[in-house]
Amino acid sequence: YTVVLIFVKWSINWEERMLSASCLGFDAATGTWIPCPGPTSTCYIYGYSPLGPGVGAPGRECVLGATSTAEMCPLQYGGEGGGCQPPNLINTLISIALSPGTVVEPMFSGQGRLQVFLLLLAFATVPILLCAKPCIINSQNKK
Repeated sequence: YTVVLIFVKWSINWEERMLSASCLGFDAATGTWIPCPGPTSTCYIYGYSPLGPGVGAPGRECVLGATSTAEMCPLQYGGEGGGCQPPNLINTLISIALSPGTVVEPMFSGQGRLQVFLLLLAFATVPILLCAKPCIINSQNKK
């Protein structure tokens, strides 16, 4: 599972995800996104244009500093960053056993349920290793 988490983290474009949860102004003259000039400027979430349907729907407006990254993240995976911030894998692996089902910085939807399933699977294999395998080896030795 650790290897899978590492490859999933490497395969995600974190710059794009983090930019999707930031307030930017759309410069109609150049057709580019620019940082909002001040804390009271009305800005748009990246990817939504105020120019209308031809360029994109006039999406969710945000006032700079009024919302957190988790609230502005369009993925809504939960956690501190909503899926828009790269996670610390060491904390993720430690929290699998210490707080099953709770993922502080999820990378994909359903990550908490998957971790609970893998933890239960690991607990289910312990009796097999401690009881079944020695019995099988003992029966093979008697033959």
